[in-house]
Amino acid sequence: MRGRQRPLEALLWGAPSLPEGKPIDLASEMLPVAGVATLRVKGSDHTVAVKFGPHGGGHGHYDKLTFISYANGAHLAADPGTQAYGAKSHNTWDKMTVAHNTVSVDQAVQKPATGKLISWQAEPEFTAVVADAGPVYDNVDLQRTSIVTSDYVLEITTASSTDGKEHDFDWNYHNFGVQHADGNFSPYAGFPQKDGYNNLTENQSATIAGDFHSAFVMDNNRQMDMWMLGEDGESQVFTGLGPGPDLRVKVPYAIVRRHGTSAEFIAVLLPGPVGAKTLNVTKDASGIHIKSSEWEDTIEPRTKVTYRRVRRQ
Repeated sequence: MRGRQRPLEALLWGAPSLPEGKPIDLASEMLPVAGVATLRVKGSDHTVAVKFGPHGGGHGHYDKLTFISYANGAHLAADPGTQAYGAKSHNTWDKMTVAHNTVSVDQAVQKPATGKLISWQAEPEFTAVVADAGPVYDNVDLQRTSIVTSDYVLEITTASSTDGKEHDFDWNYHNFGVQHADGNFSPYAGFPQKDGYNNLTENQSATIAGDFHSAFVMDNNRQMDMWMLGEDGESQVFTGLGPGPDLRVKVPYAIVRRHGTSAEFIAVLLPGPVGAKTLNVTKDASGIHIKSSEWEDTIEPRTKVTYRRVRRQ
C-alpha cells in the first residue's frame, strides 16, 4: 500500500472518529429518461417520488403513475418493494397495480407501457409534475398531477374512457401505520381473487356521498391525513390491509372507486404530528382551495400550475 500504512484495527473496524459532514441540501430532481420525478420544497424534508417512465421489462412492476412519500423523518405512502424473485408474492403482489399508489381500471393489471412527462415546475414554494401513464389500459387515458408544498401533497388523477364505455376506476393508496377512516363501513367480500386483489385482507366497504377523510397514525406521534374530494354521485370506499415491503407487517390501504366514462380524484395528503391540523378542501371555478387555521392556498392545476398562499391574521 502506497503512502501511510493503515493499522489493522482501522482496516477491520474503521477509523475511531470522522470529521463532521455538512448535510446535503436536497432539491427537486427530474429524470426524464428514467421517468422518475422527485418533488421537494426547500426547508422541509417532505419528499414525493412519482414514476411515469418506461416499463422495466421482466423486472418491471405494473405501476405507472405510482408515488411514494417521506416526511418528518419517516416513510409514509408505501410501496411493496420487491421480494425474492422465487417468492410467490413477487408475481402475485409486488408487481400488481392495486399494490401501488396509482389507479387501476376494472380491477385489472396495467399493461407494460411508457408514460410521458407533460410538465415540470420546481418553484420556491412548490414543486409540480404532470404526467401521462401511456397506453396502460385499452381505450382509457390516465393522467396525474402531483403538487408538493412544505405542508402537504395535492394529488389530482384523471381517468377517462376514449370509446365511451363505462369502467370502475380504483384510486389506490397505501400508507404505513394504523388507519382510522370516517364512514359507516361494513365487511366486504367482493374483490376478485386475482390480480393482487386476492391479497387484500380485513376488507371493509362504505358508500360515501361527499368528501372522504382517513388518518394513518404511526409511531412517534406521526400521522398522515388524507382528504378525498367528493364527485357528483357516490363513491365506494374500501379499507383494509395489504402486504408491505416486510411481509410480516401488513400495511393499511384505502381504495376510492368511481364508476362511469370518466373520473377525477382530488386528494390532499397532510403529514404531521397526531391531530396537528385540520384542512378544509374545496373546488370551484377559480381552482382548488386548501385552508388551515393559519393560511389559505389557491391552486389552479393546469398544465402550468399556479399557486397562491394567503396568511390568516
